[in-house]
Amino acid sequence: MKKIQLIAVAVCISLVSCAQKGGKNAIPEVVKEAFKTSHPGVTKAHWEQEDQNFEVSFMNNKQEQSMVYDASGKLLETEVEITMTDLPQAVKDAVANDFPKARVKETAKITDAAGKTMYEVEIKGNDYLFNADRTKVSK
Repeated sequence: MKKIQLIAVAVCISLVSCAQKGGKNAIPEVVKEAFKTSHPGVTKAHWEQEDQNFEVSFMNNKQEQSMVYDASGKLLETEVEITMTDLPQAVKDAVANDFPKARVKETAKITDAAGKTMYEVEIKGNDYLFNADRTKVSK
C-alpha cells in the first residue's frame, strides 16, 4: 500500500514539475509580448489556451476584459464586460423575446480583429452571441 502511495506522489510531483516548466500548454513569448505592448500597466493576468489560441483575462479600469491571440501574437478579439443596460436595445429585445423570464448572468461586448462587434449574453451557463441588430450568431 505504501508503495502505491509513493508512486502516486511521484506522479503528482512529476506532473506539477512539467506544468511549471511549460509543457504543451505554455504561452508563447511572442503572445505575452504582444499583450504587454498593448497593456503595459497590467500586472495581474490569467492565461489559458483556447484550442490553438491563447486568452488572457485581466482587469482594466475596474472592468473585466479578455483578449484572444493566435500563436504568432496576432490579436483575434477583445472582450469587455458590460452591464445589461449597455447592450443595444435590439439585443435587449432579442434576449427578452428569445429567453422570457430568464436571468442574465453576464454580458460582454466582443470586437474581432476586423472591428466587427458582437454582444455575448450568458444565461443558465450558456453563452449566446448577438449582432447589434439582434441577429443571433454562433461562436
